[in-house]
Amino acid sequence: MSGRGLKVEKIIFKESNHWYDYVGNAIELVPYAKPRREGICPACNNVTWTDVKKDKSTCKLCKAKIFVGNFEEIKGKEPGLSDARKYGLFPSISRMCSFGEMEFTLSAWAKDELIKWVMDNYREDRKEWMRIIQGGITDFENRFSDPGSYVHGQIAKAMDGQPFDQSPTILNVVAQIQDWVDETCLFNTESEKGYCDPHILGLGGCIDLNSDGVTADFKCKFNPETFEALKAGKNRGYLENAIKQLAGYRRISKRDDNRCFVIPVRVDEKHPDSGEICPIELTEEELTWGLKAIKANAEAWFINKKHDPREMYAQGLCKTKDEILTVKGEQK
Repeated sequence: MSGRGLKVEKIIFKESNHWYDYVGNAIELVPYAKPRREGICPACNNVTWTDVKKDKSTCKLCKAKIFVGNFEEIKGKEPGLSDARKYGLFPSISRMCSFGEMEFTLSAWAKDELIKWVMDNYREDRKEWMRIIQGGITDFENRFSDPGSYVHGQIAKAMDGQPFDQSPTILNVVAQIQDWVDETCLFNTESEKGYCDPHILGLGGCIDLNSDGVTADFKCKFNPETFEALKAGKNRGYLENAIKQLAGYRRISKRDDNRCFVIPVRVDEKHPDSGEICPIELTEEELTWGLKAIKANAEAWFINKKHDPREMYAQGLCKTKDEILTVKGEQK
């Protein structure tokens, strides 16, 4: 496999924060140590919170004394490493795919787009220019991430039989996926189902499409340049993390003989074929490498983070999603 490092199209590299219980449920929220209520501070007009039961408290931002009796209770918070240690949560396979990789490079296309965007927002006042750039960098990132995330979510809805966006891109991708599923003769197909291997791999994950014989993962965030290269059978190195991911998915779902496909989706409203899919079947050689790589990344992560949920599972200390959200017998 290529050793050139992770190829990315994003400006901000945020680690996936997905966690799973030992039966494969995704854990989106965990309870606060103390019940927390949230509302708007009338003094500074910002969102603030309190963990006291009294009707009066102090704004966390402006320190003003405020009335909090009408604040709404927050259901919970996103779990972090401390919560994973507390409840015995398992990290996601997607988190492990790039763990330990230090080299991040933008493609030539993404570099050109970034330079153009920075120059289009040029100001003679350097401080003003920097303020605009710093304030808008996330918007630039979202040009690559948000459309892909949205399309991915609509695919999941369509496959689950829910109402979905009827825009041309979504209709095209859903129709092409359905044709591909029919042609590939998938049986007992599951969509967006969570799994976990608490014994050996120690990881969890939610699989886009899994069946008797085929495991597939949709990739909707490739830029136009990369999509064309993959469609032409080039730049296989861009798939390294997807290979690790699918090798791990195949293992945690106990379907080690499944054929595995990465399915890039063209997300480009300006292109007449927006919504086009390009199924790429992985070889057994690639999947063997991918499983070794994801195992190595996971073992390094367990040591680095001082958290190995497999040990907690062996001792019967891991909690399920229902147990985590239950306090003193009452559902949160």
